[in-house]
Amino acid sequence: MKKTMKVLGLALLAGTLAACVNDTSVGIIPSDNQYFPGKAHKYEYKTLVGTAIEDLNYLKTQAGASAAHFANFEDGLLVHNSYGVLEKNLATKVTQVNNYKQFDIDIRTDVPWVRYDGTQYAPIINGKATPQFVSADDFVASAKAVLTQPNGSETAYLIYTFVEGAAAYYQATFLTDKILNGGSAYAKYKDDGEFAKKLNSLVVELIGGNSPNYSASDIPDIKNFKRVGIEVVNQPGEKGGGTIRYRLTNSASYFPTLFTYSCYLPVNAIFLKEVRFSYFGSDKDKLLYNGPFRLTASDEVEIVYERNKSYWKPEVVHLDTIRFKVYPADAGYNYTRTEFEEGRIDGFTINTKDSEGWQKYIEGPDGTGTILEPYDPYVNSRDYDQIDYVYGLHVNVNRASNSLSGTKSAKSYATTGFNTNVTTVKNTEKALFLQEVRELLIASFDLAQYTKRYSELPEYQAQYMINTYVPRGFVIDDNGNDYTKTHYYEEWGKHNLDRVAQDDNPTKVDLDKVDEIIKQGQYANVLASYDALEPLREKANAAIEAYNVANPTKQITLPINIEFFSIWTDDESKKEDSPLITSWNQRINGLANVTTFTKTTPGMTFFIIPTTDATTSNYETITNNGNFDISATWGWGPDYGDPMSYMNTFTIGGDWSSIFGYIGDENTHNLRLNAEGTALLPAESLLSAYTAKVNEANAEYEDINTRFDLFAEAEYMLINELAVFRPLTMTGQGRQVSISRAVGYESPSGAYGLSSSRLDGLWVLVDKLLRSERQVVIEKYDANKAAYTAEYGAINIY
Repeated sequence: MKKTMKVLGLALLAGTLAACVNDTSVGIIPSDNQYFPGKAHKYEYKTLVGTAIEDLNYLKTQAGASAAHFANFEDGLLVHNSYGVLEKNLATKVTQVNNYKQFDIDIRTDVPWVRYDGTQYAPIINGKATPQFVSADDFVASAKAVLTQPNGSETAYLIYTFVEGAAAYYQATFLTDKILNGGSAYAKYKDDGEFAKKLNSLVVELIGGNSPNYSASDIPDIKNFKRVGIEVVNQPGEKGGGTIRYRLTNSASYFPTLFTYSCYLPVNAIFLKEVRFSYFGSDKDKLLYNGPFRLTASDEVEIVYERNKSYWKPEVVHLDTIRFKVYPADAGYNYTRTEFEEGRIDGFTINTKDSEGWQKYIEGPDGTGTILEPYDPYVNSRDYDQIDYVYGLHVNVNRASNSLSGTKSAKSYATTGFNTNVTTVKNTEKALFLQEVRELLIASFDLAQYTKRYSELPEYQAQYMINTYVPRGFVIDDNGNDYTKTHYYEEWGKHNLDRVAQDDNPTKVDLDKVDEIIKQGQYANVLASYDALEPLREKANAAIEAYNVANPTKQITLPINIEFFSIWTDDESKKEDSPLITSWNQRINGLANVTTFTKTTPGMTFFIIPTTDATTSNYETITNNGNFDISATWGWGPDYGDPMSYMNTFTIGGDWSSIFGYIGDENTHNLRLNAEGTALLPAESLLSAYTAKVNEANAEYEDINTRFDLFAEAEYMLINELAVFRPLTMTGQGRQVSISRAVGYESPSGAYGLSSSRLDGLWVLVDKLLRSERQVVIEKYDANKAAYTAEYGAINIY
C-alpha cells in the first residue's frame, strides 16, 4: 500500500512536470525557495491599475502613477531589497569620501540597453552598429538633461539642492534660453560679465545662501557642465561600466537614498538626442530599457509588460507577462471581486461596501465570520504598516492669481446653479489670507464623517488616519530612534505639556501620552468638538470685522463661499461628500440644527460648497489650474530617506507652490489678529518663517539628532500654526482583507523612492494560498527581516 501511494504520488508529480514542459504558462518554484518550494506558479500576472499611462519621461515627471511603471523598466544605482534595506544594484562599489561629501560609484558592466521589442539598441557610430550598455556616462547625461531648466524637470531640485555647481548650471540654462527666446530685455546678458552678475542673483534666489561671486571667466565652464559635481572618473569600456563621482555642496550621509529616485536613473545620451527630450518617454518606442520588464502595449484600456530577456539579473524575474487592466471610471464596489471571480485578475481587496462580496468571503452564510477571522479560508487578513502617500487637507491661499490670471478661465467647478465668478473667488481669497479663518476652516472639517467613506465597519473607519506629515517608521536618528515618535512627538509635547507631562516630572514630555493623542489610525483625540470650535468662530469673525474696518472699500462680503475639491469624481462616490459638506457647514457656522444650506441661510458666515461638476475628464484641469479653495485630493510620497523630502514641499518655491498658491514672499501674505483681537497685524509672508526653519534644519548636516529636532519644529509649525495643511490619510496602514495568487515577499520594498513599485521577485501562484499557509510565510519573512536588519541596518552599500 505504501508503495502504491508512493508510485501514485510520483505519477501525479511526473504528470504535473510533464504538463509544465508543454504548458509554458506554468512552472514549479525551485525547491530551495525559502517560502514556496515546489508550488506551481504562473508566468503571467493580471491585475488592475488606476489610470492609463500618460508620461514615462522619468527625467521630467514626478507623478506617482508614472513612476509605478518606469520603476520596472529602468534600473538605478541602488535598490531596496525585500526587507527594505538599501543595497547596490547597478552600483558594484560605493565609496564615500570627505565625511560623505563625495561619493565614487563603480558601475556594473554588461548591462545592455534594449528597445521595447527586446532587441539591443545599437546606433550607427563611425559607420558601424554599436551595441549600447549602461555606463557612467549615462548618469552624467541624465543629470545634464534634468538640470537643463527649459526641459521643465519636476525633480531637478533633487539634484541642484545637493550637488556642487548644479544650481549654477540650472540657472545658466534658464538665462541662456531667455537670451535666445526672451526678447531684447535679456540681450545684455550675452556679455559674460553681465551674465555672471545675473547668475549670482539667480543662484541665491534658487537655493539661498551667499552669492557664489561668479565672474565672466567662470561662465564658459558653467555653461559646459564642467562646474557640476557629477563626472566620470574611470572611463567605461566596450560593455559599459566605469566610475561616476558625485560631489556635494555639503556633507550628507543620507545622499545615497536619492539614488532610488527617477532623476538619478541613467539615460543613453545618443538615444535621448535621437528621440529628443520633448518626446522621450511619450510611448513604448521612445524609451530604452535596462530593467526587468519592457512596455510592449499601452492604451486607455490595457497596459502590457514583457520580460526583458536581456536583464542582467534574470533569476529574480519570475513573470514573462504582466497585464494591467485600466480601472474604469464607472466601476461599482463589486467590480474587483467580479473581475477576480471571472478570472480576469489575480487578486482583489474585499470592499466593505460590496455587501454581496463581504457576506460571501468575510461573514459567510451564517454571519459568523469577522474581519479578523474571515469565513473564506483563502482570505488574507492582516494589519499593514507601510509608508505610502500621505493625503491631506490643503488650503489654496492664492487662488485668484493661480486660476484667474492671464488667459485662464475664471469659471469654477461649483454646485449646479451656483455661479462662482471672479468677484466671488477674490472675496474668498481675501478671507483665506486671514489665519483665523483658515484655522476655523480646517478645525471644523469633520474627521468622523470624512472617514466613514473608508469602511462600513465603524471600528475600521479611522484606520487610515494620520496626524503627522512624516509617517512613523520613515527614518531613524543616530541613536536608532524614530524621527516621528521621538523628535516630532517631543516637539508636539513641548507645546502641549499640560496634557502630556510625565507624572513624576511635570517639565518633561511623556512620549507615550503624546502617542495616545496623535498616533496614526485614529482621530478621536484630535477632532475638535462642536463646542470647542466656538472660540475659533469668534476669532474668525473678529478677523473678518477687523479686515473690513481696515479696508472699507474692499470689504469681505458674507457668506464666504469656500469650494471644496474632493477626490471623488463619479456620482456614486460623490454621495460620500454630501453628509460631510452638511456637517462642515454646521460646524464652521455654529448652526447645529440646520440641515440644508443655501446662499441665503440665516446666520451663515461660511458656505462650504462641493465641486459637483468634477469628472474624471476634467479632474486634472481643475487641479492644475487651482480651481478650488480647499482640497483633499493630493498626496505626497517621499523621494529619499530624510524628513526634508516631506518638509521641502511647503517651502517657498517648494513642490506644492504652483498648486496651492504658495508663490513666494511678494504675493502670499498672511494676516492675523493682534494679541487683543481688536485689529490685524501688518501683513507677513505666509511661509517665510517656515521656509527659514526648514533651511536651518537642512543646513545641519553633521548632527543628525539636531537636524531632526529642527525638522520637527518646522513640521509642528506647518501642521499646528500656519493653518494651510492638515494630514488626513495614508492607506498603506490598517487592516486589509484580500485574496490573491500574487506573493511578493521577495520583491523590493522601500519607504521612499521607486523600489516598492518594482515587480521583480513577485511570484504568482496557480492556486490560492490558504490564510494559514500565508501566516506561516509571514512569520518566516518577519523573522528573516528582523535578523537581516539587525546585521546590516537600513543601508548596506559600503
